[in-house]
Amino acid sequence: DYDPNQPRTPLQEMERELLLTLTQEEQMERWFEMWRNPAFQEVYEPGSVFKVVTAAAALEENLATPATKFYSTGTIDVAGTTIRSWRWYNPFGEQTFKEAVQNSDNPVFVQLAQQMGKETFYKHLFEAGITRPTGIDYPGEVSSFMYSLPQVGPVELATISFGQGISITPIQMMVSAVATINDGQVIQPRLVRELRDEKGELVKRVEPVVI
Repeated sequence: DYDPNQPRTPLQEMERELLLTLTQEEQMERWFEMWRNPAFQEVYEPGSVFKVVTAAAALEENLATPATKFYSTGTIDVAGTTIRSWRWYNPFGEQTFKEAVQNSDNPVFVQLAQQMGKETFYKHLFEAGITRPTGIDYPGEVSSFMYSLPQVGPVELATISFGQGISITPIQMMVSAVATINDGQVIQPRLVRELRDEKGELVKRVEPVVI
């Protein structure tokens, strides 16, 4: 960590002493590593939290309602590849869509992505803000690493449905997840809601921007 008023001085004494032994180029690398904000400058594989995006897309496409019944045997074969539920050894069997979301059952989400097809599924990923930067007011935002549409085969489509095989930023995941409980509105994230002067009087309020 560091003090923004002294951004080149690490708070830890050991780190400060280490910097003194480095070349100028090595110091620059160390500083950039220290300043990096992982919320929008690093990507990760989201995994099961991504299922809220797939679930929202399925509801939007009328492929399921919360009460729609599914039957899970614990595994599903996709183009010769076996994809398992986390509880494949004791499958959930018959369950509603709502229960499948609660159970985080991979095979159900694979079925939904298969029914949507990759073109429709990718359209929803774009609309949810997964395939492009969020536009947050901070320098250096990176975007997701996704398969291009021609690269998406049956197995890729299946694994993306439950958040594997892709890399996104935490802020992209947050923006899309919030949209699912915000009437589907994707909001541009901002670091500051309002500015106040030394007397506490409002100077400026940043109004939400719907992407």
